[in-house]
Amino acid sequence: MAVSLLKQKRQIISAESISKLVFQRMAINLTSTEMSFPEFVKKSWPILEPANPMIHSWYIDYLCEHLQAVTMGSIRRLLINMPPRKGKSNLVTVLWPVWSWTQKPWLRFLFCSYSANLSSKHSLDRRRVIESDWFRDNWGAVVRMAADQNQKQEYENTARGHMIATSVGGTATGKGGDVVVEDDMINPQKAESPAERYKSISMHKNVLSSRLDNLKTGIRVIVEQRTHAQDLTGYVLENESGWNHLVLPLVATKKVILEFPISGRRQERNEGELLDPSRQGEKEIADQKKDMGTRTFEAQCQQNPTSDEGNILKRHWWKFWHVLPDAIERWIISWDMSFKETKTGSFVVGQVWAKAGARFYLVDQFRARIDFNETLSAFITLAGKYPQAAAKLVEDAANGPAIMAVLKQKISGIIPIPATGAKVARAQAIAPLVEAGNIYLPDPLQTTWVYDFIEEAAKFKGVAGEINDQVDAMSQALNWFTGRISSQARVTVI
Repeated sequence: MAVSLLKQKRQIISAESISKLVFQRMAINLTSTEMSFPEFVKKSWPILEPANPMIHSWYIDYLCEHLQAVTMGSIRRLLINMPPRKGKSNLVTVLWPVWSWTQKPWLRFLFCSYSANLSSKHSLDRRRVIESDWFRDNWGAVVRMAADQNQKQEYENTARGHMIATSVGGTATGKGGDVVVEDDMINPQKAESPAERYKSISMHKNVLSSRLDNLKTGIRVIVEQRTHAQDLTGYVLENESGWNHLVLPLVATKKVILEFPISGRRQERNEGELLDPSRQGEKEIADQKKDMGTRTFEAQCQQNPTSDEGNILKRHWWKFWHVLPDAIERWIISWDMSFKETKTGSFVVGQVWAKAGARFYLVDQFRARIDFNETLSAFITLAGKYPQAAAKLVEDAANGPAIMAVLKQKISGIIPIPATGAKVARAQAIAPLVEAGNIYLPDPLQTTWVYDFIEEAAKFKGVAGEINDQVDAMSQALNWFTGRISSQARVTVI
């Protein structure tokens, strides 16, 4: 009797497997329109955004090719970080799964977002495309919705493919599939809450990780704007492996060459280049940064968040001055010069510092991307503005020697500072002064560039590719004030 039951069970399992293969072969053999995903996006976009025409850009093709590679099976884990309002949900969570059904209608998708309302919207948008006349005319023979399973957040087609939407904290028991898509797992307005970040990471780690039907072939896709150093992306990068990571900052911070996985196309993106200049130029970005604040802008738009505290130079260490003390003992100007070209080179930074007892005050700062002649002019102007600053420190490296050669006969007190020791060592040497409360910055309510200064200092790690001109000028000034470096001894900073 037991043998007979086992035999029947095996027959049922075998029948289910054969049934799935039949559906797959039928779907493949049916006549349908062959269309790449980038082309599908162009033609389906008006269904989602009839009043907002798509302005095509290279980054859309870049994302589309990676998603198409996922459907083809050459990528199994894809992590995408990009700014808000750049069509990421329409591309990744709505159009890509629908296109995938035109290729493999049996695919089973599970979607998750931070709220049920957002998940429902994406679900309705997917169904809107599937039920459109355009889609039915091209793929109606391949993708037919099952009448008995067509709900708001869960529907199935006749090839047994399904799309199920849930949210962080929502139920996923008994639900799963071939592809798990996580789209903005935390509300940006709640990203500062450790409890909210834990909920999104827990959903990813403890719930969604077990929802794949086949762990060897299952696909996972995450798309989000960065919101915090310890957000879901931060957790994944630190604790998991095997992810293809696409990072698209609003403004490129360094030169990169991006390779498309299917066409082999190569896209060069230079430092300072905007992601979508036809929709968001330099003025709009500057206004957005002002409205959002430097820290939020760096996280959500640049995909470069910092921790609450900071790295070597903690956020909460800084003190601020409103009126300078009367007993200033010494004034200096410290310059960091490494210019290349106006729009894409490093910043030229000149800082005015004052010392009173054991306290050091950053009084003023010049910072801009400028060329050689403009740097000469800025140097002369700042020296004239603060004649009491007898010492003008210039690092004896990069473009410093060229500046000193031109100005040494015109301006007194120019001191070459040897470029010895690593940048990180110089910052570590002055970190105790900041921690002890000996360093004072201008009141940020009166001097708005202080916010950018604090953000740069918090991010500073001394690694290649960083924007750290302000930190370099500061560490040079403070290390000189405290005798750790001098033009005569040329000792190595430790």
